[in-house]
Amino acid sequence: MLYLLVLTLFGGSAAAYAAFDRTVHISIDGHSRTVHTFARSVGAVLSRAHIGVGTHDDVTPSLSSSVGNHTRIDVARGRPLRLVIDGHAAVVWVTAQTVAQALQQLGLSNDGAFVSASISQPVPLSGMGFVVRMPHVVTILHDGTSTRITTNVPTVKRALAAARVRLRAHDRVSVALSSVPTDGEVITVTRVSTAHFALTLPIAFATERVATEVFA
Repeated sequence: MLYLLVLTLFGGSAAAYAAFDRTVHISIDGHSRTVHTFARSVGAVLSRAHIGVGTHDDVTPSLSSSVGNHTRIDVARGRPLRLVIDGHAAVVWVTAQTVAQALQQLGLSNDGAFVSASISQPVPLSGMGFVVRMPHVVTILHDGTSTRITTNVPTVKRALAAARVRLRAHDRVSVALSSVPTDGEVITVTRVSTAHFALTLPIAFATERVATEVFA
């Protein structure tokens, strides 16, 4: 009778264990691991697995979501990017693991954009910095005509060079040559010509005679 009671208790405990034990699959930046847990929420599962979640990390499902057997939890770590976009500095956070993915997340993946880093370069957890220059359409008014170009160069001076508009020493440009071109900008070049000439004018003069003494 005692043997039967012990067997019954053991069987009940095993059934309870099986009922509450969950197999959960966790992926952190694509690296997977499997844990067995009694936790009931995503946040509790990660906490018991000693997996910290930062402010800029992305967790799917959300931390408050309940988990079932064979639930998959994806954790994407946040990474800071120190960017200079068209001359403006900014710090943004992404969960992308490559520069190409980061540009896509930020909506900067234009084919005509200039990127100072290789798009295949990995983005480390510590972050990285690079320069992005988006393509802009500018119109240059010069010599009685207009030239329209699409360019990602860093300055108006370079945009004029790309449009093959040569500046002479005294020409005037409507915007600073060192400024960054902006989309839809109209740049006016005013030609200033100089000429050199000689003019001969008569100058009125008077003659004054002064007597001097000669000593022997």
